[in-house]
Amino acid sequence: MNEEIKIISPKKFLVGICIFLITWFLMHSAWTIYTGFTDNLQKADAVLIMGTKAKFSGTVSEELKSRLDRGLDLYNGGYARKLIVSGEAAGEVEAMDDYLVRHFIPKEDVIEDKAGYNTYMKSHNTKELMATYNLNSIILVTQYYQMMRARFVFKEYGIENVYTAHARMNPKPSDLFQIFREFLAFYYYYLNFRLP
Repeated sequence: MNEEIKIISPKKFLVGICIFLITWFLMHSAWTIYTGFTDNLQKADAVLIMGTKAKFSGTVSEELKSRLDRGLDLYNGGYARKLIVSGEAAGEVEAMDDYLVRHFIPKEDVIEDKAGYNTYMKSHNTKELMATYNLNSIILVTQYYQMMRARFVFKEYGIENVYTAHARMNPKPSDLFQIFREFLAFYYYYLNFRLP
């Protein structure tokens, strides 16, 4: 008895692909949010505060302030003895440094990375700074939606002892765009690290 071979129509095939991609995105985003808000916090040698653009006036933006404030809390709470500020925009690192010093952090305890153009370069520069200053562990501080990718990149670059503490800032509607952006960025970095 001959059995008929069922051929899936192109329309059904595309619908199936769309459902798969949407499900993948939602599951990935849920994990991004969960891991971003779940701090993996231990005492470390330094806190790395990942920069984001400062205002043209040289003052820190609301988002950057939330990262700096979390770094201050960790330093003052005895979680680390050094603060690393990493960024690249004009005046960004200087604004971060000034903010910390104005909040009574000794200047010698602030380490600057002015070439942190992206997460890859931040990990590269941090590894070199850790060797220079004899640091063995760091606490990453950034927004919750960036944390999973940042930790992945730092670990893949060979920094073993990476802990996390998200910046305390209420979620806002623009976070939806950032979560979508992080979905794409995570797999961009994943493929760049994994492919020969």
